[in-house]
Order: sequence, then C-alpha cells, then structure tokens
Amino acid sequence: MLRVPDLKGSYLGDPSAYIHAVAKNLVAEQARTTAQQKTFVPPNPGTTDIEDERMLDCLDRCLSNLSPYSRDLILDYYREEQGKRVSYRKDLGEKLGISINQLRLRMHRIRKTLEACMQACMGHEGSV
Repeated sequence: MLRVPDLKGSYLGDPSAYIHAVAKNLVAEQARTTAQQKTFVPPNPGTTDIEDERMLDCLDRCLSNLSPYSRDLILDYYREEQGKRVSYRKDLGEKLGISINQLRLRMHRIRKTLEACMQACMGHEGSV
C-alpha cells in the first residue's frame, strides 16, 4: 500500500488489479509462514523407557481403533525408507485407483484421528 502513491502517475491499467494481486501474494505468504510454524515437534528425546513404553501402548491401542482398511493404509504409506517413499506412494495411489493428492488427503484424515487418540491416551488433550 505504501507504493500506491509512487505508482499513481506511472501505472497503466486498473489499479484494483494491482492491489488485488499484492493482497493475494500477502495471503499466500502468510499461509506459508503459518504452515511452517505449525510443524510437528517430535516427543522429547529425553523420555524415559516407561514413557516410551506407554507411548507405544497408546499407539497400538489407537491403531487397533482404526478400521482395518485405514490401519493397513497408513502402515503401508509409511513403510518405505526416505529415498523410496515418493515412488512407493505413487504406486500405492495407482494400486488404489486414486491420485497422489487423494492419497495424501486420506493420510491426513487418518493422522488426525490417530493424533487425537494419542493425545487422549497420553493425557495431553488440547496440546500440540
């Protein structure tokens, strides 16, 4: 908005289009910044064996609460190592007859369910 007076004399065309494009870029930048700030923080590496055991028990319980399809799908999705994941996930999507974006959306929904279950099981409702 500070550049509007400078552009007033030299800008050709509809100024609302320029302002709209700047606003659109600001919204996109804000969304990227917010998404980066919400990255997952792994559990404290200083956890005890008892806490690790409890977390694994909760994970087993939460996985068993999922439908067999969802449980198998999320376990398959995270099966491969870092270097092979992209091609494996593409193949998995093709096997299911869905696009990679649809597969990602399904994984997101399953992770949200698991995350809520894990928080409840570990006694951390409302955190993360």
